Amino acid sequence: VTVHGLALASLSNSQMRGCNCMQVLLKCVKESGPFTHVLAPASTWGKSIIPRAAALMDSAPVTDVTSIIDDTTFQRPIYAGNAITTVQVKPSENSSIFMTVRPTSFDAAPKVWHM
Repeated sequence: VTVHGLALASLSNSQMRGCNCMQVLLKCVKESGPFTHVLAPASTWGKSIIPRAAALMDSAPVTDVTSIIDDTTFQRPIYAGNAITTVQVKPSENSSIFMTVRPTSFDAAPKVWHM
């Protein structure tokens, strides 16, 4: 996780387009992996990167996840948010699960102070 944060944070604002970040993400996943899951926020930026990266890794993305039931089962809204569906992903042997999550659907992580 730290490798992804450092790699993406090293890009300048002019380089933060989806295609540039996607290439950095894929490089990290391929060189530092294998990873079981690759997550991004369900923002314009995350929705631009995750589908592209998933397609290049021969995987289908799961978008707008609002609840995680287990490693391969997630809930997401459908019909403009009027219904919730449960999605179960069957990842291939060498592929990660790519997904965008709605950050407001989860509790905040506890703060960790480093000295």
